[in-house]
Amino acid sequence: MVITANEKKLEEETDENHLRKNIRLIRKIIKQAMANGFNGIVLIATEPTDIFTYLIWKFSGLPKEKIFGLGTYIDSVLFQQLLSQKLGISPRDINAFIIGGSSKEHKIAAWSRSNVGGNSILSLTIDSDSGIDQEDMFEIEQKILEKNLFSDTFTSPFTTAAALIKLVQFILTNEEAIVPLVHLVNIEEMTDIPLALPVLLGEEGIRKTTGINFSDLEKQELLAAAKNIRANLDWIEKG
Repeated sequence: MVITANEKKLEEETDENHLRKNIRLIRKIIKQAMANGFNGIVLIATEPTDIFTYLIWKFSGLPKEKIFGLGTYIDSVLFQQLLSQKLGISPRDINAFIIGGSSKEHKIAAWSRSNVGGNSILSLTIDSDSGIDQEDMFEIEQKILEKNLFSDTFTSPFTTAAALIKLVQFILTNEEAIVPLVHLVNIEEMTDIPLALPVLLGEEGIRKTTGINFSDLEKQELLAAAKNIRANLDWIEKG
């Protein structure tokens, strides 16, 4: 089941009220699905996908590995495309992820896990002949953060629809691809926090998570994002 439902935001409507309206809509959809005996995989594209990944898990009672959100998948593809353009190398040979949450302030470029042809991107920045330096890294991050990937005005060859089709293909063909999706993880003392991290995706859903093996700074940023998301979930659960 692919969840793309989204109530249109009214002109004078606050973000909080719009979110509440979407929560009611998604709860209704999940309630109907479960009443009809649904027991499959749920792929979520309704924003914010981190919040709705958590809520759909709560609404449905399905196993965690069967519920995941689009999260930073499109951001990560854009990340790879920008690195490809900068380095003059095919995106197929670049391994790079955006991790964290759905909102702009929660997205983190995982430079410590980014590589091209087996060479760390960070190591290339100290080579004057590599074509990339720390200033380029900053510019690439800004381009990603400044893009509203779900805006009606954002254009990209890799759209939300294309991303969903690709993920469904991974599931149906059991490709076991490694992709950054929002799923429920434990981080430090917090449990069941919806964060976008690389996972192994197969026909049964999330087969395996890759862990939180990032630099100390990236881990701190990830923890800060997790705390903020948890605070938002607390606000929602209190009504």
